Amino acid sequence: MFVFDKKPPIRIMDRLRFLKEDFEHILQIVEQCKTTHITSSFYFKYEQNAPKSILTDFEKAQSVCFVSRYEHLPVLESIQIRYVNEQFILDNLSYLRHILNEYRTIVINKSDSIYYNSIHHFCRKKLLNTNPLVDLSVKVFDSLDNDVTDLFIKMLDENNKAIKLIIKNSNFDYLYNGILQHSDHLYTPRLLEDYHSGELNYIFIKHALLLNLIKDLMYLHHLILNNITFPKLGPL
Repeated sequence: MFVFDKKPPIRIMDRLRFLKEDFEHILQIVEQCKTTHITSSFYFKYEQNAPKSILTDFEKAQSVCFVSRYEHLPVLESIQIRYVNEQFILDNLSYLRHILNEYRTIVINKSDSIYYNSIHHFCRKKLLNTNPLVDLSVKVFDSLDNDVTDLFIKMLDENNKAIKLIIKNSNFDYLYNGILQHSDHLYTPRLLEDYHSGELNYIFIKHALLLNLIKDLMYLHHLILNNITFPKLGPL
Protein backbone atom coordinates (compact mmCIF):
# COMPACT_ATOMS: atom_id res chain seq x y z
CA MET A 1 0.00 0.00 0.00
CA PHE A 2 2.76 2.45 0.98
CA VAL A 3 5.48 3.06 -1.62
CA PHE A 4 8.67 4.86 -0.54
CA ASP A 5 11.72 5.92 -2.51
CA LYS A 6 13.55 6.29 0.82
CA LYS A 7 12.72 4.97 4.26
CA PRO A 8 10.99 7.72 6.30
CA PRO A 9 11.95 8.53 9.89
CA ILE A 10 10.26 6.83 12.84
CA ARG A 11 7.96 9.83 13.35
CA ILE A 12 6.34 9.33 9.93
CA MET A 13 6.27 5.53 10.18
CA ASP A 14 4.53 5.77 13.55
CA ARG A 15 1.94 8.15 12.14
CA LEU A 16 1.30 5.86 9.17
CA ARG A 17 0.95 2.89 11.50
CA PHE A 18 -1.60 4.80 13.58
CA LEU A 19 -3.48 5.70 10.40
CA LYS A 20 -3.53 2.04 9.34
CA GLU A 21 -4.81 0.97 12.77
CA ASP A 22 -7.54 3.61 12.62
CA PHE A 23 -8.60 2.41 9.17
CA GLU A 24 -8.58 -1.24 10.25
CA HIS A 25 -10.75 -0.36 13.25
CA ILE A 26 -13.37 1.15 10.93
CA LEU A 27 -13.02 -1.86 8.62
CA GLN A 28 -13.79 -4.12 11.58
CA ILE A 29 -16.94 -2.09 12.32
CA VAL A 30 -17.99 -2.52 8.69
CA GLU A 31 -17.44 -6.29 8.77
CA GLN A 32 -19.51 -6.59 11.94
CA CYS A 33 -22.45 -5.04 10.06
CA LYS A 34 -22.31 -7.60 7.27
CA THR A 35 -23.86 -10.73 8.77
CA THR A 36 -26.12 -11.78 5.88
CA HIS A 37 -24.82 -13.60 2.80
CA ILE A 38 -26.20 -15.34 -0.26
CA THR A 39 -23.87 -18.31 -0.58
CA SER A 40 -24.45 -19.01 -4.27
CA SER A 41 -24.57 -16.88 -7.38
CA PHE A 42 -27.78 -14.94 -7.93
CA TYR A 43 -29.70 -13.15 -10.63
CA PHE A 44 -32.40 -10.48 -10.89
CA LYS A 45 -35.86 -10.66 -12.39
CA TYR A 46 -37.39 -7.33 -13.40
CA GLU A 47 -41.13 -7.11 -14.02
CA GLN A 48 -43.39 -4.16 -14.73
CA ASN A 49 -46.89 -4.39 -16.20
CA ALA A 50 -48.17 -0.94 -15.29
CA PRO A 51 -49.29 1.36 -18.16
CA LYS A 52 -46.25 3.60 -17.80
CA SER A 53 -42.50 3.65 -18.33
CA ILE A 54 -40.37 1.32 -16.24
CA LEU A 55 -38.86 4.34 -14.51
CA THR A 56 -40.08 7.88 -13.99
CA ASP A 57 -38.06 10.68 -15.58
CA PHE A 58 -36.53 11.42 -12.18
CA GLU A 59 -35.61 7.75 -11.65
CA LYS A 60 -34.09 7.52 -15.13
CA ALA A 61 -31.87 10.50 -14.43
CA GLN A 62 -31.03 9.11 -11.00
CA SER A 63 -30.04 5.69 -12.32
CA VAL A 64 -28.04 6.99 -15.29
CA CYS A 65 -26.16 9.49 -13.14
CA PHE A 66 -25.39 6.93 -10.44
CA VAL A 67 -24.29 4.16 -12.80
CA SER A 68 -22.11 6.45 -14.92
CA ARG A 69 -20.58 7.96 -11.77
CA TYR A 70 -20.06 4.61 -10.03
CA GLU A 71 -18.38 2.95 -13.01
CA HIS A 72 -15.76 5.68 -13.17
CA LEU A 73 -15.12 6.16 -9.47
CA PRO A 74 -11.36 6.10 -8.88
CA VAL A 75 -9.80 3.87 -6.23
CA LEU A 76 -6.65 4.34 -4.20
CA GLU A 77 -4.25 1.49 -4.96
CA SER A 78 -1.04 2.89 -3.48
CA ILE A 79 0.19 5.74 -1.31
CA GLN A 80 3.36 7.15 -2.82
CA ILE A 81 5.74 8.92 -0.47
CA ARG A 82 8.80 10.60 -1.98
CA TYR A 83 11.86 12.32 -0.55
CA VAL A 84 12.28 15.79 -2.09
CA ASN A 85 14.49 18.66 -0.90
CA GLU A 86 15.18 16.91 2.41
CA GLN A 87 11.46 16.45 3.10
CA PHE A 88 9.01 13.59 2.67
CA ILE A 89 5.96 14.50 0.60
CA LEU A 90 2.79 12.72 -0.50
CA ASP A 91 3.62 12.33 -4.18
CA ASN A 92 0.10 11.43 -5.35
CA LEU A 93 -1.68 14.12 -3.34
CA SER A 94 -3.41 15.47 -6.47
CA TYR A 95 -4.83 12.02 -7.19
CA LEU A 96 -6.12 11.72 -3.62
CA ARG A 97 -7.87 15.07 -4.00
CA HIS A 98 -9.37 13.80 -7.27
CA ILE A 99 -10.67 10.68 -5.51
CA LEU A 100 -12.25 12.70 -2.72
CA ASN A 101 -13.92 15.11 -5.14
CA GLU A 102 -15.37 12.33 -7.31
CA TYR A 103 -17.23 10.76 -4.37
CA ARG A 104 -18.60 14.02 -3.01
CA THR A 105 -22.16 13.79 -4.37
CA ILE A 106 -22.52 10.20 -3.17
CA VAL A 107 -21.10 10.70 0.31
CA ILE A 108 -22.06 14.17 1.51
CA ASN A 109 -24.65 15.88 -0.73
CA LYS A 110 -27.94 14.80 0.85
CA SER A 111 -30.02 16.76 -1.66
CA ASP A 112 -28.42 15.03 -4.65
CA SER A 113 -30.32 12.17 -6.29
CA ILE A 114 -27.23 9.94 -6.21
CA TYR A 115 -26.56 10.47 -2.51
CA TYR A 116 -25.91 6.97 -1.18
CA ASN A 117 -29.01 6.87 1.02
CA SER A 118 -31.24 8.04 -1.86
CA ILE A 119 -29.87 5.30 -4.09
CA HIS A 120 -30.48 2.78 -1.31
CA HIS A 121 -34.12 3.85 -0.94
CA PHE A 122 -34.58 3.67 -4.71
CA CYS A 123 -33.33 0.06 -4.85
CA ARG A 124 -35.16 -0.98 -1.70
CA LYS A 125 -38.46 0.36 -3.02
CA LYS A 126 -38.23 -1.75 -6.18
CA LEU A 127 -37.20 -4.87 -4.24
CA LEU A 128 -40.06 -4.50 -1.77
CA ASN A 129 -42.68 -3.99 -4.47
CA THR A 130 -44.45 -7.29 -5.14
CA ASN A 131 -47.07 -5.90 -7.52
CA PRO A 132 -45.72 -5.25 -11.04
CA LEU A 133 -49.12 -3.81 -12.00
CA VAL A 134 -48.29 -0.79 -9.85
CA ASP A 135 -44.57 -0.25 -10.37
CA LEU A 136 -41.33 -1.97 -11.28
CA SER A 137 -40.82 -5.10 -9.21
CA VAL A 138 -37.34 -6.56 -8.74
CA LYS A 139 -36.84 -10.06 -7.40
CA VAL A 140 -33.63 -11.93 -6.65
CA PHE A 141 -33.09 -15.66 -7.20
CA ASP A 142 -30.16 -17.89 -6.30
CA SER A 143 -28.53 -20.50 -8.55
CA LEU A 144 -31.25 -23.03 -7.62
CA ASP A 145 -33.99 -20.53 -8.55
CA ASN A 146 -34.98 -19.97 -4.93
CA ASP A 147 -36.40 -16.52 -4.19
CA VAL A 148 -33.78 -14.79 -2.01
CA THR A 149 -35.14 -11.26 -2.36
CA ASP A 150 -35.60 -10.84 1.40
CA LEU A 151 -32.03 -11.95 2.04
CA PHE A 152 -30.78 -9.57 -0.62
CA ILE A 153 -32.68 -6.65 0.93
CA LYS A 154 -31.08 -7.50 4.26
CA MET A 155 -27.63 -7.50 2.66
CA LEU A 156 -28.38 -4.16 1.06
CA ASP A 157 -29.57 -2.72 4.39
CA GLU A 158 -26.43 -3.94 6.15
CA ASN A 159 -24.21 -2.37 3.52
CA ASN A 160 -26.08 0.91 3.83
CA LYS A 161 -25.73 0.80 7.62
CA ALA A 162 -22.00 0.19 7.18
CA ILE A 163 -21.69 3.29 4.97
CA LYS A 164 -23.47 5.35 7.64
CA LEU A 165 -20.99 4.09 10.25
CA ILE A 166 -18.01 4.88 8.03
CA ILE A 167 -19.23 8.46 7.63
CA LYS A 168 -19.98 8.70 11.36
CA ASN A 169 -16.41 7.63 12.19
CA SER A 170 -14.76 10.00 9.73
CA ASN A 171 -14.33 13.67 8.89
CA PHE A 172 -15.95 13.96 5.47
CA ASP A 173 -17.93 16.99 6.61
CA TYR A 174 -14.68 18.78 7.45
CA LEU A 175 -13.04 17.73 4.18
CA TYR A 176 -15.87 18.76 1.87
CA ASN A 177 -17.27 21.78 3.68
CA GLY A 178 -14.01 23.11 5.02
CA ILE A 179 -11.59 22.35 2.20
CA LEU A 180 -12.69 20.70 -1.04
CA GLN A 181 -16.21 21.92 -1.79
CA HIS A 182 -16.71 24.98 0.40
CA SER A 183 -14.59 27.19 2.62
CA ASP A 184 -16.69 27.22 5.77
CA HIS A 185 -14.97 29.61 8.18
CA LEU A 186 -15.95 27.40 11.12
CA TYR A 187 -13.34 24.91 9.93
CA THR A 188 -10.63 27.49 9.18
CA PRO A 189 -8.71 27.21 12.51
CA ARG A 190 -8.45 23.44 12.13
CA LEU A 191 -7.56 23.71 8.43
CA LEU A 192 -4.72 26.14 9.12
CA GLU A 193 -3.31 23.84 11.78
CA ASP A 194 -3.67 20.66 9.70
CA TYR A 195 -2.27 22.33 6.59
CA HIS A 196 0.80 23.76 8.30
CA SER A 197 1.58 20.63 10.33
CA GLY A 198 1.12 18.26 7.40
CA GLU A 199 -1.68 16.39 9.18
CA LEU A 200 -3.89 17.09 6.17
CA ASN A 201 -1.86 14.54 4.18
CA TYR A 202 -2.85 11.78 6.60
CA ILE A 203 -6.48 12.90 6.61
CA PHE A 204 -6.58 12.70 2.81
CA ILE A 205 -5.03 9.21 2.86
CA LYS A 206 -7.46 7.87 5.47
CA HIS A 207 -10.55 9.16 3.71
CA ALA A 208 -9.46 8.00 0.26
CA LEU A 209 -9.08 4.50 1.75
CA LEU A 210 -12.54 4.77 3.32
CA LEU A 211 -13.99 5.68 -0.07
CA ASN A 212 -12.62 2.41 -1.45
CA LEU A 213 -14.79 0.68 1.16
CA ILE A 214 -17.84 2.76 0.28
CA LYS A 215 -17.51 1.88 -3.40
CA ASP A 216 -17.40 -1.83 -2.50
CA LEU A 217 -20.45 -1.44 -0.26
CA MET A 218 -22.46 0.11 -3.10
CA TYR A 219 -21.62 -2.64 -5.58
CA LEU A 220 -24.98 -4.39 -5.07
CA HIS A 221 -26.84 -1.14 -5.66
CA HIS A 222 -24.92 -0.74 -8.89
CA LEU A 223 -25.83 -4.29 -9.97
CA ILE A 224 -29.54 -3.54 -9.63
CA LEU A 225 -29.48 -0.21 -11.45
CA ASN A 226 -27.03 -1.17 -14.16
CA ASN A 227 -29.50 -3.61 -15.69
CA ILE A 228 -32.17 -0.94 -16.15
CA THR A 229 -29.95 1.98 -17.12
CA PHE A 230 -30.06 2.99 -20.77
CA PRO A 231 -28.39 4.15 -22.86
CA LYS A 232 -24.83 3.00 -22.13
CA LEU A 233 -21.80 5.16 -22.78
CA GLY A 234 -21.08 5.11 -26.50
CA PRO A 235 -17.68 4.89 -28.22
CA LEU A 236 -15.77 7.77 -29.77
